[in-house]
Amino acid sequence: MVGAQPMENYERLLIDCSSLFQNLQVIEQEFEIIPKGNHFGLSVASTDLIERREDFVEELVDTVVDWVFSKAEQEDFFSKRSGEGDSLGRISEKIVRNAKKRFRTNSDPNLIKGQFGELILFCCLQQLFKAVPLLRKMPITTNPKLERNGADAIHYKKDGDIHWFYLGESKCYAIGVRLNQPHPSRR
Repeated sequence: MVGAQPMENYERLLIDCSSLFQNLQVIEQEFEIIPKGNHFGLSVASTDLIERREDFVEELVDTVVDWVFSKAEQEDFFSKRSGEGDSLGRISEKIVRNAKKRFRTNSDPNLIKGQFGELILFCCLQQLFKAVPLLRKMPITTNPKLERNGADAIHYKKDGDIHWFYLGESKCYAIGVRLNQPHPSRR
């Protein structure tokens, strides 16, 4: 099975998201809320009071292939294509094109925005918690026009004798959306 890895060396499966996080401000704070412990907040970084949104989006898009395909799947893809005589440039274009095919083609910007929230969650779990993905949501997509229900991220981390499983859910809202109102599609 492509992607199956022994769990004792799971850290090598982490994706380096540090260039994305250079375009984010991350705060960590302990609050007296459930769950107890530290909580994180993120915002797009700024320089001279100007938000670096374009840099952030560019780096986020650069993580798409890693979100869709595991390192083992990427290596398998590259070795098969290079064995067929494809150049590195052609192989790179093909894997990016294959990753983009997994994205929703729905014209509803709220659904598309949700996928980018899931991508940010994928990067946060790896960068902030050093937790590797056990299951990638994108490869189980059979129809990019349909929404899937369930956890947006399932990640794993071993800390000594403790095994941590992170089940993540992403929600993205447009500026001005009132959170106590039903989503426009449900009215």
